[in-house]
Amino acid sequence: MKCRSWENQIELLYFSSKLQLYRSIISKITKCDCGPFGNCTFVNGSKICKCQEGYSLHNSKCEKCDCGKDESTLCILRYNYKECRCKKNYSQRTGYFPKYGKDTRCDYCNCGDHGECIFDGGYKKCICEENYLERSGKCEECSCGEYGTCKFREGDRKKICICEYGYADQNGKCVACNCNPIDLRGIGNCSYVDNTKQCDCPNGYQFSTTFFSCEDINECLQGSVCPSSTNCVNVPGSFQCECKRGYKLANDWDNPKEVGCADVDECSLGGTCSSGTTRCINTLGSYDCVCREGYYATAAVQGDTYMPMYNVCYGKQTQWEGATIAIAVILVCGIILACCSIVNRKCN
Repeated sequence: MKCRSWENQIELLYFSSKLQLYRSIISKITKCDCGPFGNCTFVNGSKICKCQEGYSLHNSKCEKCDCGKDESTLCILRYNYKECRCKKNYSQRTGYFPKYGKDTRCDYCNCGDHGECIFDGGYKKCICEENYLERSGKCEECSCGEYGTCKFREGDRKKICICEYGYADQNGKCVACNCNPIDLRGIGNCSYVDNTKQCDCPNGYQFSTTFFSCEDINECLQGSVCPSSTNCVNVPGSFQCECKRGYKLANDWDNPKEVGCADVDECSLGGTCSSGTTRCINTLGSYDCVCREGYYATAAVQGDTYMPMYNVCYGKQTQWEGATIAIAVILVCGIILACCSIVNRKCN
């Protein structure tokens, strides 16, 4: 009987310790604690914490989390930072707050109806919609059309349009505006003044009321713009002075517009006159091959086709012989014509 009693006591102690172990495990499994600032419930076997206002779940406990009662919709505690989800016209800012010290809270941030407001490095920043731009803390309309970039001028913050080439600002939009002459580019500044096209033409150009563009000025038609030893050549926006035939630059660095050109002494070149019966005489811009003493030219030839280097002169005797033959030919032709005329009259 005694042995049986001891066996019962041992068995009772075994089951008692096992029951305590089970109770401890069940207690740990079924324990529901969210801390003093939250209510804990089990839903389908899962622990659910409902934190009080101003608190957020962190490490299974409801801890203090305040982004501003009237400014935020939700405060979330992350691993090592706080996240604030703010109401309209508020945005999360991390910095120093007079009432709270260094903290992350929802602070007033409003860029208007056409932009998102954020804090970047503690400073307000507006991210505006297309065709809107930040001005004085608000996203305001700023569009110059397809061919321009809109900006607000520093100081008075007035809208300005920076237009692409070939366009100008007209009533806040970049529209086509061109002052270029035909086949040229980048001549003159085009603008609209009181909705009227205006061309600011550079030197060498003038505004044409016919084509409404900058037109080249032909300086060569404005009198003697070049020295007499040069020819005027018109070029776009200017003119050039080029040495006439028979002239050259005295120095390579000379500007013919200013100093003109020097005469070329063709007679010093040698072989200028091809015939030994002539001699060379230099003239300004040209030369001449004249008969030597005792020789005579048969006829005087001048004009643009005159080429003095081919002049040929004849001796005095040769000249008289040629003249006598010419006179004789003329007389014979005259007699023949007279005889033919008499014959014709008798036949009639």
